[in-house]
Amino acid sequence: METPEEFAERRSQNRASNDVGRRLRQSEMLLDTYAALAALDTLDEVLEKLVEIAARETGGEYAT
Repeated sequence: METPEEFAERRSQNRASNDVGRRLRQSEMLLDTYAALAALDTLDEVLEKLVEIAARETGGEYAT
């Protein structure tokens, strides 16, 4: 049986691992967003793509 200290240490390691994964996903999302927006020519296209990305990432509905 593990001690409370061992449990706390394991829990702390899991949280750190989850934090790294979350940060990696956010970084990848920002790079993907930058690449998608950089490929567009007009501000109208940029705005439309940005709204699309924001809706997808937040789980919201795309509104017109």
